[in-house]
Amino acid sequence: MRPRPATLRLLVLASGLLFALCANAPHAPAQRRNTGAWDPSAPKSKPRPRPKPKPAPRPPAAPPKSRALAVQYRLLKVNDNDSQLEVSPVTVFHGGDRLRVAVKADDDVYVFVIHQKGPHQPGSIYFPDTRIGAQNHVSKGEQLVFPSNCAGNHSPSACSHLIDGRDGQEFFTLIFSRSESISLLEEANAAGGVVTPSALETYVGGLAQKFDASTRGDTVFARRFRNLNPRSADMVVVRLVLNKRG
Repeated sequence: MRPRPATLRLLVLASGLLFALCANAPHAPAQRRNTGAWDPSAPKSKPRPRPKPKPAPRPPAAPPKSRALAVQYRLLKVNDNDSQLEVSPVTVFHGGDRLRVAVKADDDVYVFVIHQKGPHQPGSIYFPDTRIGAQNHVSKGEQLVFPSNCAGNHSPSACSHLIDGRDGQEFFTLIFSRSESISLLEEANAAGGVVTPSALETYVGGLAQKFDASTRGDTVFARRFRNLNPRSADMVVVRLVLNKRG
């Protein structure tokens, strides 16, 4: 059944009137929530304090490097009148000659001496001699002469090293150390004061010394050595060879 024309007209008019009312009606404002992000009356939250980072631990301070030790020795020949004459270490000596050795260092050191009657002979602790109370501590720049304090007699001729009448060589191993403790000598004392040639060679080789002998000593014949190896800079070990002819 079709609607009547009058009814259609009424519907059209009602629809137009409703559209006009909606178009002219005022819009309701959008509602907003009062949050602390924009409401000035809301209390502001304080930021959480951040923990301060712990400072990185400082690396341990490096131990001070030891200054390379420099030493020198001189060879003195004692005459019959007790006068002393400095001679070259390469001098050939004869039976009956008497010798003394003078040593010095550029720092406070302890001096130890090992004597061998031949290159393959066992060594003995020649200095210091505890039987006579010899002191082996030497202050910087001080000269030490050995043998010394021999049985209370201080004359050079009576307190000197006597060369025997055999051809060949004698050896004095001079040990200069900033420490008064030498493992080689501690082992030797435990063995009755004997130092084997192999133990001496192993000990000296383990120091890996790097010598600078370019600087002259205090005298023409003085021999001066500086150990440039930082691993063994607190020590200098040198060998004094005496050439003999019967």
